[in-house]
Amino acid sequence: MKGLIIFNRITLTINITLLVTITLIGLVFQIITGCVQIIILTYLLQKWKCINKSIKIKIKIYLILLSIYILIAIPTYNMINEDIFPSLIISMIIPMILASYFTFIIETTKLKK
Repeated sequence: MKGLIIFNRITLTINITLLVTITLIGLVFQIITGCVQIIILTYLLQKWKCINKSIKIKIKIYLILLSIYILIAIPTYNMINEDIFPSLIISMIIPMILASYFTFIIETTKLKK
């Protein structure tokens, strides 16, 4: 688990750095960060019985927020080309907030044996 946490930390740091410096590459790198976090989430779901109750609640909140984001983002991607502000929020800011929240969750996760 510790290796996954460090790998997630590295990908998130690279992603934020790229978003600030080279925005287009940062947007593409969000896919890599998302894949890493999906792998970690799958691992956590497999170890569900070993996870603390407070972490389980945080994971459920994360999944609800992620579902709401997907339900809002998918229909609006065709409309975001017209205005830069909604585009910025939907494609950069919200995903990074969700990724940061997930990083916070896994940083505080301690699996029971």
